[in-house]
Amino acid sequence: MEPRPLLELNVQQAIASILQKRRWWIKWQDAELRRKWLDEIEPQLLQQSFAQTLVGWEHGCTPLNKLNELLQQTSEPEASNNRKEWLQNIVTELSFDRDDDDDDDDDGIYDDDEEESDEEEEEGLDGQEDTSERSAEERALAKKVAGLESYAQVKWTWNQLLLHEKLRALSVETWTTENTRDAVDSAMELCDPTLDSRAAEFLLAVRSGVDVHTALHLPVDSAVLDETRLTMLKMHCEKIHRELEAVRNYITKVIDQIADNEGLSASLRPDETAISPAGIDGVWISDNLVSEATAMALMKEVARLENVADEQKDWHPNSNKQVLDLVHPSLFCCVFGQTMRVAAALDPTSFATPAEQMVRLMSGGVEKVAKPRDCNTAYQWIPTDFLVQEAEG
Repeated sequence: MEPRPLLELNVQQAIASILQKRRWWIKWQDAELRRKWLDEIEPQLLQQSFAQTLVGWEHGCTPLNKLNELLQQTSEPEASNNRKEWLQNIVTELSFDRDDDDDDDDDGIYDDDEEESDEEEEEGLDGQEDTSERSAEERALAKKVAGLESYAQVKWTWNQLLLHEKLRALSVETWTTENTRDAVDSAMELCDPTLDSRAAEFLLAVRSGVDVHTALHLPVDSAVLDETRLTMLKMHCEKIHRELEAVRNYITKVIDQIADNEGLSASLRPDETAISPAGIDGVWISDNLVSEATAMALMKEVARLENVADEQKDWHPNSNKQVLDLVHPSLFCCVFGQTMRVAAALDPTSFATPAEQMVRLMSGGVEKVAKPRDCNTAYQWIPTDFLVQEAEG
């Protein structure tokens, strides 16, 4: 299977979040509710995109490392002035930190196997010819922004702003290696727990009409970002906003197409069985395929497995106690050459109750399970035989 772009996977997950809502095809016809669902997707999509951006990024640390030198200075007021100047300029542009970079491209982020063509560089923002009446300076900035990865630029800016915010809370005269280490380490590793959410909130604020300076929560007289940086940041926001609009339109078309292809409409009666894709490859979902009585009976029996002492609960490994294994197949696997099996599949209709059938399966083994000729494993999960009767669908 070919690798799929992260954006495609994120959009597929967003589509799945809609398809898994109860009787979504009816609610989807309500324009206001549809807009609400799409609005809810935007912050999730933004946070996912930011979380997947600059992972393992190791560049841009030179200004941060310089703080160690400043902390060794003791001559006042020179030491404090140097620290203030460093803090004022700490919101650096995203760069590779390469000594051999003599041009302005070091604030970009490109994959090694990707290059901007001359034709693309001559075009405007997002590859479209710039026919607006913007100034030459603005057109130059637009061309520069078009060649940069906007999520990376916005995330890096917020990473540096958070560092500035933390260190500004301390008087520069009191700075030490100990009381600045956490903030600096967090900036170096881009691991502030609020980084992705703050960046997403910023983009949504600008999208709603808030100006960039205000959305950054900068003091009115702040000079941390000059007008050029603010203009470029606004352009990056506009690029991402256009992507969000394209995603909304795509999701709308996909949902409409699924409803049309599967014959899902408001005309379906509540008691009429409806099955739709779940938004995950090969998975389908239904709200009423299983009757309410059967579902209640199942939940009642499952509750007996759930309501056990905490020390007896079998939490799935690495699930952070989010997935509780009630009866995990791996605990009752088939061991080739040892596990006994019945001679043939049993017809469920020949038993009065499922419990009677279960007892027959567990105690009626007459032969050992043979290992398939092309099998290299010693065991497998036990498959479940089931009978589908045509009359019952």
